[in-house]
Amino acid sequence: MSPDEFSGLAAGEPVFGDDPEPEPEDAPAAKKPRQRFYTSAETAAIAPPVWVVKGLIPVDADVAIYGVSGALKSFVAYDLVSSLAHALPAFGMLDTRTEPGGSPCFYFAGEGFHSLVKKRQLAWQTHRRAADYGSENIFFVDGVPSINKPDELAADIAEMKRLLDGRPLGMFVIDTLARSLGGADEDKSSTATLYFDMLGAIRAHCGGGISLTVGHFGKDTDRGERGSSNFRASYDVVIWVEKHHKDEGSGTHTIQLYVAKLKDGEDGRRYWLQSKIIEVPHEDGEDEDDVKTSLVLIPIEEAEGREVLQTDAQKKKKADRQTLKEEVESALEAMLPGGGHTSTANLLKFLVEREIGSGPHVSNAEIEKTRMRWEKRLQRESKEGKPLYEFRFREGRWALPMENTLAQQMADTLSIVKH
Repeated sequence: MSPDEFSGLAAGEPVFGDDPEPEPEDAPAAKKPRQRFYTSAETAAIAPPVWVVKGLIPVDADVAIYGVSGALKSFVAYDLVSSLAHALPAFGMLDTRTEPGGSPCFYFAGEGFHSLVKKRQLAWQTHRRAADYGSENIFFVDGVPSINKPDELAADIAEMKRLLDGRPLGMFVIDTLARSLGGADEDKSSTATLYFDMLGAIRAHCGGGISLTVGHFGKDTDRGERGSSNFRASYDVVIWVEKHHKDEGSGTHTIQLYVAKLKDGEDGRRYWLQSKIIEVPHEDGEDEDDVKTSLVLIPIEEAEGREVLQTDAQKKKKADRQTLKEEVESALEAMLPGGGHTSTANLLKFLVEREIGSGPHVSNAEIEKTRMRWEKRLQRESKEGKPLYEFRFREGRWALPMENTLAQQMADTLSIVKH
């Protein structure tokens, strides 16, 4: 299908061949065309970007959420769309700008429709203290619009217009991109063109609104989203579920969102969210003995998020660093229990002898090998512009590093101060 086949969906044109409505005799004069050319002075009157979700999503934006399978992408999307529909802060922390009482929104679910409406929706409403099935502003669609089915798209747009009944569209979610492409090659720029023509058609006929697409990372997750670069180029906002960890014991998920692209603002921001299990009410015909739950997302502090999401290598490095600190602290307390100064050479000699002992049974080669290993471990902990080995005795504990070390202590000296 060529992009020309979407020409019928341009603003003001019939929807896929529908007959245009005749204008009444007393129709108002045509609106003044939108200004496209501005002088430098005229640009001063242009309003700054309007944020629908503060600092994250501007008005009428094309937004995408990408991540690996199972990384709670759909939960992120649902929180955003339902927050706008209910006029509540996104993720419980980001202010939203909506119509009074919330904006009308649509969620096109390419998969998991039943779980979305019967579990995820109720869990979110329970957590946010909203009435069960109480929102008149969110409409769920079993399936997604397809770039290969223009007749079905036309019918969807007509139904959306009917349900909106003149109200401005807040957001519509397409979950997922792959389902909406209907087997078309994501790697082709022409596929991206068709997809954004479709988003533009929905927006044009529904009076604007935000599109939110849920997509997948490629095989190389470090490179982010899969498909043609035209997808990224065309989105106004791209959000990655950059990291995800599930604690198998508690079932708690922790995710790190990364704003990979933000056309009208500062990208590179990160947000940390954690899942919370919510029990939802049973309905007629369901077994009361079966526990019925779903997840919601709650914000957590950066330090907590980073701690949970450390890689195995990072955790090992941290553990090694803690072990080194404890070993050196023990050596210092044994060498200088009352505080004072000692040389680096003396510290290394003590550490080596404590590990392998001394005497004729220990070879010079073994001593040198152990000494070099200890020296490298200590050097890895040094920081540029600071003495190689610094410690301060504080409340009965040794801590790294010591600030304001005297200049004469910076050569080859270990500094210890007793407080």
